[in-house]
Amino acid sequence: ALITTAGAVLLATLAWVGTWLGIRGMGYQDQVLASSFLPSALNLFGFIFFLAAVSTLVSAFGSDRRRTIGIMCGFYLVQLLFRLVSGPVAWLWWLEYFSFFGAYWPELLSVHPNTAWTEVLKYDGALIGFGLLAYAGAIVQFNRRDLPAPL
Repeated sequence: ALITTAGAVLLATLAWVGTWLGIRGMGYQDQVLASSFLPSALNLFGFIFFLAAVSTLVSAFGSDRRRTIGIMCGFYLVQLLFRLVSGPVAWLWWLEYFSFFGAYWPELLSVHPNTAWTEVLKYDGALIGFGLLAYAGAIVQFNRRDLPAPL
């Protein structure tokens, strides 16, 4: 969990540094502030942290990697479908509240700099909070289960 979290920090940092280098390299540093993309990078960290935590929770319930990967792929796809359907279909707006993608809006955070920091606190609070709950559940489940003997 610590290595994965450090990797998430590194990925989010490198994403922001890449954006900063792109702005500088294209000569737009006078028109675009690279700091306006910091909330988006933090939102990326929260997103990665949440997915890693849920993956750890699913993995703690079994010892088969393929099953864990399958469950996580299914979970991700269902969540993505909830987000995709909740936007254009007006009467299904409520599905967004059942998708973790409802807390992942890096494009909106960079477009609305006036509210970006309050929004990223709200979004990342949810993602990191549920991620911490998933890690706590994984610890409890992992300590209860009996690991199979090595083959």
